[in-house]
Amino acid sequence: YQLHLCYIIFFIGLKLFLLYNLC
Repeated sequence: YQLHLCYIIFFIGLKLFLLYNLC
């Protein structure tokens, strides 16, 4: 349960990091 939430947060963070690098 908690591990799944951590994976979701990590995935969103990775997406935001990639968007930040593109801009």
